[in-house]
Amino acid sequence: MAERKIVLTDEELEDLTSRQKKYYKEAEEAFKRNMSYLIFEERFLSLDKTCPLYEGMSLRTQALQMPLYKVIEEMWLELAVNQGVMKRS
Repeated sequence: MAERKIVLTDEELEDLTSRQKKYYKEAEEAFKRNMSYLIFEERFLSLDKTCPLYEGMSLRTQALQMPLYKVIEEMWLELAVNQGVMKRS
């Protein structure tokens, strides 16, 4: 199966803070290096309130609807599939 391209659009990137842009680029690089899905999850989907995913959010659940969260979550899922931990349905 061909690897899917998982990226934010230019418009979505423009909406990010500089800290979130850096965070996204770090996640993108980790994804390209095929980082362990467990380490990726710990590093980029942290529930820590200082995590850039939650910047400007009063509730963490708000982040679940953000394109940044969705793309990073998709990267994590793709890593898990590529590493044989789960299968896409």
